Amino acid sequence: MLGNGVIRGTAYDLRAETFDYFLPDRSWEIAGWARLARRYGKHVVEWMCNTGELSCGLARRSFQVIGVDLVPEMLLVAERRASALPPKQRPHWVQDDIRDAALARRDKDVAIIAGDIFGQLLTRSDQLDALSTIWRHLRPGGALALTARRAPRESIPAKTGIYGPSRPTPAELTLRKVVRQRYDAETQLLTTHERVEIRREDHQRHFEYTYSLRLFHPDEIVRLLTQAGFVGIGMFGDYDLKPWRQGAREWIICAERPLT
Repeated sequence: MLGNGVIRGTAYDLRAETFDYFLPDRSWEIAGWARLARRYGKHVVEWMCNTGELSCGLARRSFQVIGVDLVPEMLLVAERRASALPPKQRPHWVQDDIRDAALARRDKDVAIIAGDIFGQLLTRSDQLDALSTIWRHLRPGGALALTARRAPRESIPAKTGIYGPSRPTPAELTLRKVVRQRYDAETQLLTTHERVEIRREDHQRHFEYTYSLRLFHPDEIVRLLTQAGFVGIGMFGDYDLKPWRQGAREWIICAERPLT
């Protein structure tokens, strides 16, 4: 996270270790990112990569991948995941801040920001700093692809849900997440409080986590990307890369660095 999240109870290591269990299977998503990336080349940077599942998925498909994240605990999980790959195929992990990162080479074909992660950048200044970093690390003609969450026009009052893991867990591990969310249409902020309860046999731990995500309107995303110097902005409605339409399942935005 970029400073807008607060963990209470235990540390980031528990969040990193349980992060993927609450995500749905990502096979379809990873295949879609691969289809999109192949239009531009094989050198990919995944910015704010969390536990590196997408980065490793692309590496398995013969992309040369760098995964960048600010949180060392997330990158430790990413490194463990990558250990299942042949050494020459593994992504290269970098701990850095997307707002001012400086990688060794700045000639990448594709930059990816997946999930709701772009929304962790709450201010226009942070958003533009991140887009400027991405622009500098792309070759001319390279592309940025990101997903964003659309902003509802009306506020949504607080509501609470209880969730189990979306993926199989080891037999000795039991997980439960209690989530409370509210959305403010004026600020376009979705504020979430999570309590994750972790039980291994007779030992139980938990952490609580509060964070905000900035949601976006389509015209706002176009203005941001244009201001950052991107062109050729297009939108897809799912990972089959069909054009975006109102009510589409996903919101995937692709934009290019100009050739000159």
